[in-house]
Parts: sequence; C-alpha cells; structure tokens
Amino acid sequence: MKHWLFLLLFVIHAACLFSQTRLKRDSSYIQQRSFNNTALKQLKGQKEFQYNKSQEPAMSIWDKFWNWFWFKAYQLLGTKGGRTTFWIIVIMAGVTVIIYFIVKIAGMDQNSFFGRSSKVLQNNNVLQHDIHHISFDDEIEKAITTGNFRLAIRLQYLQSLKKLSDKGHIDWRINKTNTDYVAEIAGKPFNDMFTRLTFNFEYTWYGEKQVNGEEFSEIRYHFQQFNNQVK
Repeated sequence: MKHWLFLLLFVIHAACLFSQTRLKRDSSYIQQRSFNNTALKQLKGQKEFQYNKSQEPAMSIWDKFWNWFWFKAYQLLGTKGGRTTFWIIVIMAGVTVIIYFIVKIAGMDQNSFFGRSSKVLQNNNVLQHDIHHISFDDEIEKAITTGNFRLAIRLQYLQSLKKLSDKGHIDWRINKTNTDYVAEIAGKPFNDMFTRLTFNFEYTWYGEKQVNGEEFSEIRYHFQQFNNQVK
C-alpha cells in the first residue's frame, strides 16, 4: 500500500514539474503613455463636453407651504394620538358629507333637519291639501305668473297623479311615494313617460334645481302629452 501511495505522489509531482516547464515568460514590449494636458484643456473648453448640472429653480411659497404641510402631517401620523385624531377628523368629514347629501335629496335645509325646508312650506301651503281639493289650473297659473317654475312643475305632477287616480290607474294616498305610483302603472302604455316625468319632478323639486322659462315650457309640454295619453 505504501508503495502505491509513493508512486501516486511521484506522478503528481512529475506532472506539476512538467506543467511549469511549459510556461513561457512574457517578453513583449510595453509602451508607456501619458495624458496630453494641452489636448485635455481643449476638450474641456468645447461646448459638447460641458456636463455641468443645471441649478434647480427656487421653491415658491406654495411649494414651501406643501412641504411644511406634509412634514407636519408626517409628524402627526407618527404618534398614536396623532393617528387617532386624524381618523376622528376623517370620520367626522365623511359623516358631514353624507348628511349634506341626505339633506339635499330630502329637500331640507340646515334649519329644518327633520322636515321639509321651511321656505318651501311657506310658499307652498296648497300642497299640504288633498289633491282632489286643489284647483290645479288656477294654482299652476299663479305659480307661472310669479316665476315659481319649480312649484308649477310640482303642481303639474300632482295634477297627473289626480288624473291617474280618477281613471283608476293608481290608488292615491297621501302617505304613498312616487315609486309606489310608478310600480302601480307598470305595463301601461304611458309608464315610461310617467317614469321620466317622475324623475324630472324629483330632480327639480327635491334636488332644488332652478328652472328657467324655456326649460319649464318643455317640461310642461311633456306633462300635456302624458295627460292626453291617460284614458
């Protein structure tokens, strides 16, 4: 065994010596070079090689304000109390927006949260009565004469409900909604027109959309067409 080990070491040693004898010394000539300072100065003076960075414009007062604002916001949100305050403000703002839209949709104002706008009631006491006891033609003309086109549209809508009730198409009750009446005439030939008139009426009345004379004339024409179709 020792002889075989000695023979293996001898072969490895011989191979290393053989490989070393094959190495050749690099005898190539090395030319030493240096930079031409004059040429470098000429290149630096050319416009194509000017790489100076442009200066950033000075910050405006508005930019400084927003930088300050976001810095303060970062400081505020960096604390537990600040995060709590932030979410309280967000929730309050969200609730305020929701209440505002509810008030607008319901036709209420800030002084009448749980009821219709006091301004609307003062101008429209006639609407609190049973539609079967309103002289619609007279009241509509009064509203048109005074330029109260929103009221005139409301009266025309109620007049249409009265006609539907008189013809037996709906069961009119003071506590029913417009959606109830639309559902009652489903399948009637004038259902689509009444649905559009209901939308226009609610958008004008509850949405408090201001209507001019030209717009009113067009809406009045559609009411007349609808009343002619109801048989």
